[in-house]
Order: sequence, then structure tokens, then C-alpha cells
Amino acid sequence: IGAKPGQTVDVNVSFPNDYKQSSLAGKRAKFVVKVNGIAKEPEKLFEVYGFQSEDDYIKFINTRSQRQFILEYLLQNCKISEYPEEEVDILYAAVVDQYRLDSGLDLSSRPKEAVLTDMVNPLMKKYMIMYYIFDEQEMELLDSTVASQNTTNATIAECYAVYDTVMNYLVDNSVVK
Repeated sequence: IGAKPGQTVDVNVSFPNDYKQSSLAGKRAKFVVKVNGIAKEPEKLFEVYGFQSEDDYIKFINTRSQRQFILEYLLQNCKISEYPEEEVDILYAAVVDQYRLDSGLDLSSRPKEAVLTDMVNPLMKKYMIMYYIFDEQEMELLDSTVASQNTTNATIAECYAVYDTVMNYLVDNSVVK
């Protein structure tokens, strides 16, 4: 309350004691957020984000929450014993290229081990899980799905497309209790 667009503000919250992710239950957290704009009419908030109706917006938020929950579950419960070196090198090159294109940031000037540890290995774990499910379920990757990704890097576009395909499948075929 009282913040203006362009300001950065701290939002202090406490996770509920019965929060689904037990490691966060009852914990305090601080989110540092930038105020991009202020919706004058909350009932029209869905229009601010380009949705045709409030129901479409709610469906999007629920699906995004389901996808995040499923991803967190998979990352916490799947163990990767070894990352394939050739694939790591390919993803490393793609990440360095994508950051250079998106933000002008030259990651190759950082120690490679730091980039691998901080960025590439977490992505590799996520994509190894996604590709495993993709292969196990005998899914097919549509050219249109790859083409719809917001990137010019072919490796990253394929990873994003596989991720989207698998996550859509998991959301459609999961039951959250």
C-alpha cells in the first residue's frame, strides 16, 4: 500500500503451518518485488495480463501452481547419479549463448565451474527428468511446440518444448491430494 510503479518494496510473509512443502511450513520469508503497475480495478486484473476473462486467468494461475508443485516434487525426489559430460557441454554452450543474446551478459568470463554449479547442473537435472518422462511415455515433440518457444537457441528451444510437453502431460494426468 502506498508503493508507486518503479519502486522496489519488501513483502514480508509467513508460510502457513500446514504448508504443503514442509521445509517452508511456519517459516518467515521476505520477497523483494518491483512494482510494475497498479491495477485500478481489481475485478479487471485479468485484462492487465492479457486474458480474455477472469476464469481464463484463474485457470492459468492454477495450472502454473500445479506445474510448480509437480516440478518441485520431482526435483526433490529424483536423484541423478551422473550428468552426461557431452550433454552438459552442449547445455553449457546454450546457456552462455542465451544469456549473451538475452541480456548481453558474458557468462564465459566467469569460471566455468561456477556457471556449471549455479546454472547448468540445476537445469541439466530438470531436463534429464523431463527427457526421461518424455521417452518413457513415448511422447512426440511437435515442430510447432519448438517453434513457439521464446528463444533463438535451438538447444534451449527443444529443452523448453520438452519441458512444456511433459508438464502439460503431468498436470493433465496428476491427482493432487
